[in-house]
Amino acid sequence: MLMKFLVFISAIVVLSILVFPVTDFDIWFHLEDGKSIVENRQAPTKDLYSYTAQGNPVISNSWGFAAASYLIYKAAGLQTLNAIKAFFAFLIFLAIIYYLHKKKWLNLASLTFVVFSFFLMRPNFNLRPHTISFLLFTIFLILLFEYKEKRNYKYIFLIALTQLLWVNVHASFVLGLGFAGLFVLSDTVSQRKIDKKNVVLISLVFLASLINFFYGYQFLIKTISDYFAPAEFHPPIREFIKPDIRSFLSVEGIVLISGWIITALYSFKKRRFDILLILLSITVISLNGSRFLRYLMLFLCLTAPAYFKEIPIPKIKFQLPQKVLAASYLIFLFGIFIAAKNSPLGIGLGLDKYSYPVKAVEFMEKENLLGRSNGNLYNTYNFGGYLIWALYPEHKVFLDGRVEPYVGNSKVFANYWSNFEGGDPWKESVNKYNITVALMTPPHVNSNTLYDDSSRMFPNEEWAPIYFDDNALIYVKRIPELRDVINNFEYKTLNPQEVNIAYLGDKVKDEESFNNAMKETDRALSLNPDSYKLHFALAYLFGIVNAKDQMTAELNKTLEINPYFQSAREILKQVEQVN
Repeated sequence: MLMKFLVFISAIVVLSILVFPVTDFDIWFHLEDGKSIVENRQAPTKDLYSYTAQGNPVISNSWGFAAASYLIYKAAGLQTLNAIKAFFAFLIFLAIIYYLHKKKWLNLASLTFVVFSFFLMRPNFNLRPHTISFLLFTIFLILLFEYKEKRNYKYIFLIALTQLLWVNVHASFVLGLGFAGLFVLSDTVSQRKIDKKNVVLISLVFLASLINFFYGYQFLIKTISDYFAPAEFHPPIREFIKPDIRSFLSVEGIVLISGWIITALYSFKKRRFDILLILLSITVISLNGSRFLRYLMLFLCLTAPAYFKEIPIPKIKFQLPQKVLAASYLIFLFGIFIAAKNSPLGIGLGLDKYSYPVKAVEFMEKENLLGRSNGNLYNTYNFGGYLIWALYPEHKVFLDGRVEPYVGNSKVFANYWSNFEGGDPWKESVNKYNITVALMTPPHVNSNTLYDDSSRMFPNEEWAPIYFDDNALIYVKRIPELRDVINNFEYKTLNPQEVNIAYLGDKVKDEESFNNAMKETDRALSLNPDSYKLHFALAYLFGIVNAKDQMTAELNKTLEINPYFQSAREILKQVEQVN
């Protein structure tokens, strides 16, 4: 009875931490894809959304997710769509817990392992097709394990049905085909004969893998060929980068390694070579792309608890009472909930206010920048999806998160990285594509490394910064058509490319320069009153003229908007110590 109570409380906590704002950059092009599929009754085969790769072949890897998401969005809005996403992620947890319970592996240790794993993985359960793929991955494995024990055609049918859904939702369906093949191989070797049911299993899974309702067998061929494609087809974005040693020295890495060792050792000891082969295959795939580490974690949630009782633990005479252990576990759950609530991701629905250039796009449209200049918009990679949803078909993007149209022979991604260096490569892009407006991600520092520094792209004699907030920067080309906009909005003192606010100390030397800086800050705040960076800049300006009360007020306002902004917290602490 006590265990049921703990499972119930765990489920409430896990569901709550899986409800968080929309943060994914790609959901927007999925919605646009879904709109196109629903309205035209066919999935895209050529790029429609960019001016750099227009007409290049594309395949919507997640057309089923895209169409369903658009229909839900159209009927009930983004909040409902995000809530449904959280429910599907929660179903993964329920499926794992039910499986462990059915196998009699569910105890306080396994429950803690699974709950903590979900806490560590929660940012990956975002509004994108991966979340549905995680669910189908989990269901597929559970059915495969059940089939091994019961050898029932019912499970073969359910496995094939799961694979059929998976192939129409996400390209990771190839994992199911691979797992089925490894299982049949292991089973055939251990039995030293070919089992007829295994032949039916692998045949139906393979057949299901060919039935993508829009792209047919070509989807399977393309998915496999893409995985083995040369390096230029895998741009250096986070999902494609191999995990480094730091990934495994983190808390998540330690949990992964611990679960991996337990599963590897005891699956070998128990001669469960099917589990061992699948574990090794996911490990190899994960080491070639960090995005697959989450699949590995889910696999360990299903398999490692089976061997927890096998771990040799020194016998001790004293044992904690069950109620004490239960109380400790409830404290653990409370800690997880508080940590999730107070994290930058938080708990709740809505849009993450630091992910999308919402106000920048509103400004751009209000001032009709692209219409006035009769040119194209340059954008950073992470903004592409939102821009497709917000501006297509009137305007197209330089690139976005779909990757496929922009790699290989098109070399758009290669040019994108070269553009950050400025100079001739960037000028070639500007002239080739008639770029007159640029929407950029603000630079930021992480572990002493500067990211998204686009300052070399925009020399002052050629480009004018006319807008910035916490999420985005807008530069426009100095051309006659945009002269009025530049006169009204150009920033000459404030520099959005500077990550160290101390630059203002060099800019503001007298009353005139101070007044100019104040005017620019006030103008920017009139457009974005909730910008923590602008309030921080205002606090620094007050500090320059020794207006301590106003400085303190602006620092507090900065932290009210963004409690995680350490620079403001450190300066405020210094001010309070002086006072």
